[in-house]
Formats: sequence, C-alpha cells, structure tokens
Amino acid sequence: MLDYPLPTLFTMARQPAPLSIAPVPLDAGYVIVDQNSTSNSSSSSSPERFTNDEGPDCFMSNPDDSHSSIAELTDFRNMTVSPIEKMASLRKPHPHQQQQQPLSPVNRLPPELLIAIFSKITSLVVLKACMLVSRQWADCSVELLWHRPHFGEFTKYEAMVAAIQDENAFYKYSQLIKRLNLTPISAKANDGSMKPLGLCTKLERLTLTNCVNLTDSPLMDILGSNPRIQALDMSQLYNITDLSIDMVARNCPRLQGLNVAGCKRITDASMVSLSKNCKFLRRV
Repeated sequence: MLDYPLPTLFTMARQPAPLSIAPVPLDAGYVIVDQNSTSNSSSSSSPERFTNDEGPDCFMSNPDDSHSSIAELTDFRNMTVSPIEKMASLRKPHPHQQQQQPLSPVNRLPPELLIAIFSKITSLVVLKACMLVSRQWADCSVELLWHRPHFGEFTKYEAMVAAIQDENAFYKYSQLIKRLNLTPISAKANDGSMKPLGLCTKLERLTLTNCVNLTDSPLMDILGSNPRIQALDMSQLYNITDLSIDMVARNCPRLQGLNVAGCKRITDASMVSLSKNCKFLRRV
C-alpha cells in the first residue's frame, strides 16, 4: 500500500535533485568562462611583464631614442596625478556597500596583464583616465607615460621639470624616467636647465647631441646619480672635458655605448680609464 497518493509521487519524480555548489571566494582569482564547461584550466605562473624596449644595440642607431612608444607627450602637467584626484579615486566605500558589491573580474587581473593591456592604448587622455580608476591601475599605467618622455619644445621640457620637482605629486616621476633625449631642445639647453635632471636616478639612456652650451658641472651631477646608464650620446659637446668621462668611468659600470664625436677637449687619458672600468663597453 503506497503511503503517498500517486500524483504526489509523480510530482516528486519530476523535480530535479538540488545541486550542491560550493561558493568560489572572490579573492581566489578564478575567471569563469562557461558554466556548463567541465574542463578546468589553470596556469602555474604569471606571464612575463610586457615590455617594448629595444635591445641595447638599437640605441646608437636610433637618433631619437627618447620618443615615447605610445604617443608624443604633449602636456606633462596633465599626466601628473595630484593627491586630490588620487584620493578621490581611492576613497573607500561604506562597509555595507563594499559587501554588496563584489569585485569584477577586471579588478582581479594581475599587474602583468594590466600592463600589457595599457601598453596597447595610444591616447594619452585615455591613459590618464586609467590612472584615476584605482591605485592598481595607476601603478600599472603611470610608467608607460613617463618611461620615455618626448618634448619638441622647450616649454614642454620646463613643464616636465616642474612635475618632477613637485613635492606634492603622488608619484616620484623622476624615478620613472629611464630615457631622455634633449636633442630637440639642444639650442636652449644649458647648465641651469639641466641641473634638475639630477633628480632622475634611474636613467638608462641619455642623448645630449648638439647641447653645445652644456659644461661638465651639471653633467657630472647627472652621471654621478645614474649608475644604470647603458648608452650615452655626448656628440658635439665642445665644452665637455675629461672630468665627465672620468665620472662615467667611476660611476657607470653598465655602460655599453658612448658617442663623443666632436668633443675636442676629451683626451686619450680619460678613455683609458673608461676602458678599464666599463667592462661592458662595446661601442665608442
């Protein structure tokens, strides 16, 4: 004898069994592609950081190595992020509101992928907008703007100097610059305008072609604070002497390429010292 009426059993038979699905924590880093897919994919390591730098051999062959890979940097002030703008983008939401809004997949992307994505952006306006989204986005995009600045006018160079000297800036922009080419403003470059570049301590390539008004004093300060320099172009610097070359020999062990064409006050004595201390030097 059945304990349940027949319609009740029929109804129970048609109901699917409840599924037991364990919730995935938001910070686990998973990205669900297809809910019906049974295959799992994982990666044991993150991809390498994206970079579009050329090899060391390309510096001497490229007369304008300091061009930006994304676009011509036209307004350095617009690229700086003031503390007010950054704090507005970093303002923490209310605790209850934060619990109700889970992180989206794009906010869980590793920095390597974010840098690879931002490197495809060609608009400086869009890159600055990315900097204001969150601190993670700002950290991954700011270096693309300041890695290799270019300025076709002296006013743009002055704006860059003002930015790196700004004590209230959220980032130390002077530490983000790795390549500089002062050839486009060589006619106005002098000791006074070059002195602030001593704040940049991570330069790898420096081009000073035709900066005829430049002397040893500011150049020695710049070279003394940049031991990472790999390529240095001082061609047609008539006022440069052995003092600058001696500073290179003492402080730039990674130097690979040096151009001193037209530097008539440089003697063989300093070049001997250079050859002894710069073991990686390949082109003079």
